[in-house]
Amino acid sequence: MIAILSIATFSGVHFTATTVRAQNQASVNEILPPGYYNYSTVTVVTPSLFGYFAVSNSSVDVAVMTPEQYSAFTQSADINNSIYSQSGEELYDILFLTQGSYYFVQYSPLYTAKVTAGEYLDSNISVTNSTTNVGVFLTLQGYQTLRAPVHLETLGSPSSIYLLGASNQTVTYTLTDNSTGNEVIASQPETITNLTYTNGNFTFGYTEKLAEGLYVLEVQNPHPSPAFVYVGYTLTPDYVNPYLVRVGAAAPTGIAAFGVYNVSGKIIPYTVSASSIVGFADITSISAQDIVNGTVSTEQASLQMNNVLVILNSDNTSYVYWPQNVLAFDTGSAQVSYRDNVLNITGDGAQLSNQTISGSGFVSGTLNGGQYQTYYGNYLSNNTYHYRVPFAVLLFMNETVQPGQGVLIQMGVQVLRDGASAAGQIDYYDRIMLNDPGVKQAEFLVTGRAYTPAGAASLLGTYYDSELVFGGGAGGQMAHYTSLQASLSLYYDNGTLHTFPSLYTFGDDTAESADDILVTASVGAAHLTTGKPSYALLTNSFTSNLTYLEDHLGGASPRVAFTVGDLLLSVAVVLGVMFVGFRVRRRSGASSRLPVQSVPASATYCTHCGLPLAPGDIYCSNCGTARSSS
Repeated sequence: MIAILSIATFSGVHFTATTVRAQNQASVNEILPPGYYNYSTVTVVTPSLFGYFAVSNSSVDVAVMTPEQYSAFTQSADINNSIYSQSGEELYDILFLTQGSYYFVQYSPLYTAKVTAGEYLDSNISVTNSTTNVGVFLTLQGYQTLRAPVHLETLGSPSSIYLLGASNQTVTYTLTDNSTGNEVIASQPETITNLTYTNGNFTFGYTEKLAEGLYVLEVQNPHPSPAFVYVGYTLTPDYVNPYLVRVGAAAPTGIAAFGVYNVSGKIIPYTVSASSIVGFADITSISAQDIVNGTVSTEQASLQMNNVLVILNSDNTSYVYWPQNVLAFDTGSAQVSYRDNVLNITGDGAQLSNQTISGSGFVSGTLNGGQYQTYYGNYLSNNTYHYRVPFAVLLFMNETVQPGQGVLIQMGVQVLRDGASAAGQIDYYDRIMLNDPGVKQAEFLVTGRAYTPAGAASLLGTYYDSELVFGGGAGGQMAHYTSLQASLSLYYDNGTLHTFPSLYTFGDDTAESADDILVTASVGAAHLTTGKPSYALLTNSFTSNLTYLEDHLGGASPRVAFTVGDLLLSVAVVLGVMFVGFRVRRRSGASSRLPVQSVPASATYCTHCGLPLAPGDIYCSNCGTARSSS
């Protein structure tokens, strides 16, 4: 992508008679006799790009000055005492200016010059909603060099980069592939990257194709004076690599759509957007042990449907969230709880508050890798039930735009069979409102063409994917499944119900994992058993439908009570919202955090994190805070 700025010529210029003699003409096509100058005032309210051009039939000087420098110039005619100056017959540049008042001066020291000049001010420079770009403001002291790694998604596939840098004085930019030592970009000193000017338009920025590798960006100030710099880049991968983020021997295991096909090693990306995601699970056997420091701590397990919600506002800002609909199992007591979470993953430092999101729960926080991270959970509700196998369910996650208010997320569960019992109705156990009065549209997004936002403080985003996966108990536990027989299917609804076409056997977006689940492709569903896991592509052509699933459940179960209308139920709730740009890493273990035992109506809640305390608990099992005596 090349940025193009249309140049607006200035008008209403002012002139001052000085010892250098100001030419009293009001046209942008001016005649400057020897020793005369012309100027315009420039007011910068927020950090901005200031662009100018000056074309003359003889050599002239142009400069950008502070008021103090301008005052000195009118007495001395020293054009070099300025923020930035140029000399010649065809001059143009773009500078990055901080808040303040400036003067743009054109001066002909020796000859009569016919000058055409113009300027441009662009204040649309911001890093507060960096959902697709890295962008930072920084001050480089004299002779200082910034050296920073480029986002690590370049390790996953070939990519393209658009690099933009702008400063109030010349600096240099170097982009190097550290894995090979090759320099992809090595600029000359410049105030803005790769600037050209043609027929009233500026173009700037470097667009380069990057081979798979590890890249480092250097910005160097070659001057003794400090440089105020904006530097940002956009990375566009050829495709996402499902193996790039995953770490460790265990993984959340089941089925996941990353938005890529793998055809004999050739990766082909695709994109799916939907208003609803539906997961199917038929569990005929389940028992698990959570292993902590080599010791069995609980018999908890989880089945999680994790998705990515993208919200676009009318001002073209966008926000990215990670909601999950969770079945939290205590396989020892045969209990299941319906739990959900929502994280703001728009970028570095992105958070939630109880004013920005509400439902049958609240926002709390935790330290995640040394960073404070907030998340929503339905911790005020009691949705804990006994289950019997065979246990079959549909999990629902729906989004509905409420104009002028925000986006409603509905979390639902429909039990299709519970032992021999009949199917029940859909239980929308939580209706979560993200308040965003400027919302224009929203969608659940699966794409193999991009990673989720990562700001300047993060080295990598995660995936725009959809997952239906088994893992351990809350708080990032790893489960060892002593028995499991289950079938899974995953659907999206954009007016018609579809299966995701390609599926992998592992997910990435949650910290809970399993170490011994084998996933195989079967007719109409993925089949899961205990065994040595294979974290790989399951199929490029997954097919299933609800009719098959109805038949799969057998004659003891009625037809599945599911309609598209069920997916679109909505209620209007009014909230307030505040979003901070940049993304926050999602690995908080934000699965079900409520103990799976049924919580009495008179439950006591932790005064620190707000989670329910079981009778007899002296300390909170989640955060360790002592029970209040009140």
